[in-house]
Amino acid sequence: RTCGRDDDQSKAAVKFMTDQLKAKAVYIVDDKTTYSQGLADSVEKLAPGAGIKVLGHEHVNQGDKDYSAVLTKVKAAKPDVFYVSLQNSASAAPMLIQVARMGIKTKILAQDAVYHPQLMELAKKDAEGVFLTFGYTDKETPAYKKFAETYKKFGEPGAYSAYAYDSAVAYLKAVKAAGGTDPEKVNAEMKKLSFAGASKQIKYVENGDSGSNYVIQVVKDGMFANFWNPADGKLFGK
Repeated sequence: RTCGRDDDQSKAAVKFMTDQLKAKAVYIVDDKTTYSQGLADSVEKLAPGAGIKVLGHEHVNQGDKDYSAVLTKVKAAKPDVFYVSLQNSASAAPMLIQVARMGIKTKILAQDAVYHPQLMELAKKDAEGVFLTFGYTDKETPAYKKFAETYKKFGEPGAYSAYAYDSAVAYLKAVKAAGGTDPEKVNAEMKKLSFAGASKQIKYVENGDSGSNYVIQVVKDGMFANFWNPADGKLFGK
C-alpha cells in the first residue's frame, strides 16, 4: 500500500475540524463507494470523541446530478463543517456548485479522491476555499520534479498519479532484485526497499503499509495549496 489508509486520513480530518476550525457539529455525505463510505464512516466514528456532534450522515449515488434533497437537510442543520466524501471531482464539482446556489455558507472539508484539476475546471469559483485531506508530497524534491516533467505528456497529475508511479517503480525494483516474478520472492524484496519516490520516501513495513503524512490543502486562486499540517499543528508558510 503506497497510498495512506482511511483510518489515518479520517484522524487528520477530525483533528483539523477540532484544532483549526473549532467545529462543534458536522454533517457528512458520501457516495456509497467502498472507499468514500469507509472514510466517511471513520470520520463519523471519531467525531464524537473529539467533541463534534454528527448532525446527519447521508448517502448519494455516483453520477447523481441533483443533490438538492441532501443539501436542503444540510442547510437546515447548520453544521460548522460539511464533510464531503465523494469518489471523484466529477461528482464533487456539481455538489459544490449547488452548495453555492443554495447559499450554504458552512466550511467544506473533502478528501483526497477529489484532488484533480477538473474540480476547479468544473466548479470554478464555487471550489474556492474548499479544504481537503491529502497525503503530503514535497514537490520540490528531485524525484517529484523528474516524475512531473515526464508526466506532462499526459496532462496534469491526478490524485494518485505519483503513488501509482511509485508503486510501479517499487514492484519493478523488487522483480529485478528477486530475479523474476515469483510473488513470495517479490514480496520479500519489496519489504527491503527504501528509496526516494515521487510521492514520498518509499519504505514498506511488514503488513505492507508505507504510511502517509496527511495534511490539509485548500483551493486558492483556482489551485490546490498546502494549508495546515496536523503533525505539528502549524499553517504552511507560518
